[in-house]
Amino acid sequence: MAFQFRREELEKHKEEERERRQPLQDEAERRQPLTRERLESLFQDLESDDLSARRRAVQILAASKDIRALEPLCLVVIGDKSGFVRQLAAETLGELGDDRAVEVLLQAQADESQFVQDQADKALVKITGHTAVELCIYGAASKDWRVRTKSAQNLGRLRDPKAIDTLLSLLNDEEMEVRRNAVIALGKMGSERAVLSLINALSDKESSVRWAAVVALGDIGDPRAVEALAAATKDRDAKVRGAAETALTRFS
Repeated sequence: MAFQFRREELEKHKEEERERRQPLQDEAERRQPLTRERLESLFQDLESDDLSARRRAVQILAASKDIRALEPLCLVVIGDKSGFVRQLAAETLGELGDDRAVEVLLQAQADESQFVQDQADKALVKITGHTAVELCIYGAASKDWRVRTKSAQNLGRLRDPKAIDTLLSLLNDEEMEVRRNAVIALGKMGSERAVLSLINALSDKESSVRWAAVVALGDIGDPRAVEALAAATKDRDAKVRGAAETALTRFS
């Protein structure tokens, strides 16, 4: 199912990219001064049901780099129904470089579209000057569980030791998806510092978190986990039991 969703997103993105490459009907529009009246007209276009009109408005605002477009573009990033338009708006916010867009871009890191997520990451780095790891650590404290989840995923991908404490703290998050992704990230990092906390995660109320902890402990390969993994072979969930049996073979 996830693969099917990803394929559909790719096809949709390709279609929107083809539209993006189409030139504006009048290229001279890019060079016209943005009067107050013209700005208001473009802001109205951002709320249009017509995808082409919204695309055109964002492109003109992007070319202008007019800071007056900041708030309307923030609304587009988190509210437009087109992933392509959200992506383009996030890119434009990065070009504007105003730190008032940071909170919105942090939300966009949890967008349903991977392309919007990636563009939000790039925009945040450009605006703040912080490294990707620093931004993820900041995002891990977000009130939005989707942002915390995305931050955990990215920290696992980046595998920077500075993120271990942040990931360990996420093991106590109230949201299952955050805990699960923090466990997965710690497994990818192979940190022995995380072993005891991952052993504790074998008692998580959610089987998906317990399964991830079993896999992570097997990947790390620390002998302190053997006894806990043996106990996990008696877990009430069959998937967890099977993963524990597989993980124990790595210690033989």
